[in-house]
Amino acid sequence: MSERSITLTETQVRDIVRDSVHETLVGLGMSPSDPHEMQKDFNHLRDTRLAVEMIKRRSIVTLVGILITGAVALLWLGVQGLRKGG
Repeated sequence: MSERSITLTETQVRDIVRDSVHETLVGLGMSPSDPHEMQKDFNHLRDTRLAVEMIKRRSIVTLVGILITGAVALLWLGVQGLRKGG
């Protein structure tokens, strides 16, 4: 097999890259003609992700607090039961 070499100018390479990026963004449902709107969309996605992560952390802390409170309550009821029974 013989190898073919293709020589492209810098302008051709830029055109190919620009078209590829444009098609990719359009395929993802984004409008490359308005970069400010895309930035707003990405900022919204980041804010949503950070909010979900914060909710997860707070939920875990709340669950641990409930479990500890329940364990202390059971211990307290057990001590009270021993006092009354003894």
